[in-house]
Amino acid sequence: MTKSDLEERLLRDMQLEGLPVPERNHKFHPSRKWELDFAWPHQLVIYHPDPGLKIGTLGVAETRLAVEIQGAVWARKGAKRCPVCREMPAGAHGRGAGLERDAEKLNAAQLLGWTVLQFTSRMVEDGRALRTLCRAFGRKPPATLRSAALGPDYDDITK
Repeated sequence: MTKSDLEERLLRDMQLEGLPVPERNHKFHPSRKWELDFAWPHQLVIYHPDPGLKIGTLGVAETRLAVEIQGAVWARKGAKRCPVCREMPAGAHGRGAGLERDAEKLNAAQLLGWTVLQFTSRMVEDGRALRTLCRAFGRKPPATLRSAALGPDYDDITK
């Protein structure tokens, strides 16, 4: 599954759960050409690390939310799994220079007031990404993915 496929899947899952629609490939930096995969630039999210906390108490943050789906989990076409750990070799984002570029971008986003949630392909596919986003928007996470019930051929709910 490509990064673009994963973005489409997560977007579809968010729509099925009624979460706010994000901007895609949002340019967040005033001088760099950096983009965030998904962003909600005009909607502040009030994040409660502990649902029992009230607004105004320590540990509550008001932030602009963004999502990055990490590219390090995608391998080159034809790459073979490691015989020891069975993992695929990392792509460009999983190597030194790529990791540094990603860290620089994410650090800049945080300094500009963004909370950037990072997800891997596995987290999108198994629902952990969606459950995290539901919590971020103050929604109860689903027990199962609705898109899974629609079958593998279900592409776009907007068609």
